[in-house]
Amino acid sequence: MKADATAPIMGAHAQVSYLRDEKNVSFRLMSEEDAAAFLEERSFFFKLKAFAKDFEKYACKPGEKGRYVNLDFGHLVELSKLDKALRSLVLDLALDIEHYLKVRINAAAMHAGADPFEVVGTFLESSAASVVSEQTKALDRGVGAGAVRLAASTLGGCNLESRPAIVSAANEATATLSEVTKGRDPRHVEHAIAGMAGSPYSGALVRKYADGPIPLWTLLELVSFGPLTRLYRHCFGKAGAIDDPEEREMFSAYRGLLKCTQQLRNAAAHNDCLLNGLASHEKKSGAYPKIRKALAEDYGMDPDVVARVGSVRVAMDLAAVLICYDAYVPRGGSRSRAGLALSAARDRFAEHAPWFDKTYAVKSFLDYANALFLTFAMILDK
Repeated sequence: MKADATAPIMGAHAQVSYLRDEKNVSFRLMSEEDAAAFLEERSFFFKLKAFAKDFEKYACKPGEKGRYVNLDFGHLVELSKLDKALRSLVLDLALDIEHYLKVRINAAAMHAGADPFEVVGTFLESSAASVVSEQTKALDRGVGAGAVRLAASTLGGCNLESRPAIVSAANEATATLSEVTKGRDPRHVEHAIAGMAGSPYSGALVRKYADGPIPLWTLLELVSFGPLTRLYRHCFGKAGAIDDPEEREMFSAYRGLLKCTQQLRNAAAHNDCLLNGLASHEKKSGAYPKIRKALAEDYGMDPDVVARVGSVRVAMDLAAVLICYDAYVPRGGSRSRAGLALSAARDRFAEHAPWFDKTYAVKSFLDYANALFLTFAMILDK
């Protein structure tokens, strides 16, 4: 049964009835009344139902096709709670990794005697050039040229006496030109920093360097995780801006894992669902074989436990976060706190694990999470 685009949104009790009658969802772990209250006060239908992707549906059984197998509303609630706990854990770990990446970049620059303004200047220029190069390679010249002409005619034909008309034409032209630019801004880093000028926390620092140039230590204070990893590459990739062979070797070893870390960190920061793709096993990243090998050979995890989730995005990206944490965060309070957090996460993820014994995708991930959290808790809490 597809949703009627013209129908009003269902109330919580109607949503419960729909899940029970149309989708074969049971209410043994949570009563229907409690489920309706949860949908009104704690979450909402679309977000909660996303976790149903982890459960099987009847494919051929007469009268049951498209209905779920062994799915209880309590399963969805539990997965939503575990999802929230995982997002919080990932963000805490990523903040530490981000901090120590900045520390390492700054330390390498000091040791090499690098020019802090030149490093930033070449980074901003190379970042812009990289985006322009990608846009150029992706450009279909026929479509692109037509889009530019159409945008120009749109702007040229607007009523210059009407501010709404100018704004409307500019927005229409921008949408048209996105066929050429792919929606990417070559000066994204600079524009993002400039947009922080009104912040009560970092605004004064942004305004101080509004006319440029920006020194490295200021950029490190203002840049977010994504641009930070690109700055790390600029400093220590091929022909890196900072001469530090040891850090260049680190970058080469962990660049793919940092990309996975960035992806999971961004998803957690945007409040995306992390645990709704546990049954999806399509190929995701070239870094995943390296992650699986590291977990088995370097960290001693059971290869069979790893293999069962070896192409599940959140499983491999989570491992990447922990491997990067182990590599970049030095011994001390941060690691000890992370170790305790992983122990607590292990306990929380195991709390209702038996509920999912009949659901292969979820059980496989929970078995893996149990082993992963235990392994890294022991390493970090030394």
